[in-house]
Amino acid sequence: MRFLWSILLLLVANAGVLWACSTVLFPELFAVVPATLQGYLITAGIFIILHYTLYPLLRVVFGALSLFLLGLTSFLVHGVMLWVQAVGMSYFSLGAALEVQAWWLYLVVGVLLALVNMVVHWFTD
Repeated sequence: MRFLWSILLLLVANAGVLWACSTVLFPELFAVVPATLQGYLITAGIFIILHYTLYPLLRVVFGALSLFLLGLTSFLVHGVMLWVQAVGMSYFSLGAALEVQAWWLYLVVGVLLALVNMVVHWFTD
C-alpha cells in the first residue's frame, strides 16, 4: 500500500513540476502538449516508469562519475531520463508530447524533478 501511495504522490508532484516549468518558469522553451491535466499526468506517469526502470541502470553507468561529483550525478541522470522521455514520446503516440527547445532545460528540469522525487521518497519511506 505504501508503494501505491508513493506512486500517487510522485505522479501528482511530477505533474506539478512539469506544469510549473511549462507555464511559469519556461513557457516559451518547455511545453507539454496537450497542456491539459491528462497531458501532464501522462507525461509524469511515463517519467515515473522511467524512474523505476531506467534510473537504476543510469546510476550504474554514471557510478564512477558520481565519485568525482560527490553524488550530483543524480541531477544529470534525471536530465538524461527527461531527454529519453522526450525522444520516446516523439516516436510513439502516447497521447502527449514533451517539447524542449534548449538542451540545458533537460538539466534544469531534471534538477527540479530530482529534488521533488527526493522529497517525495523522503516522506513516503
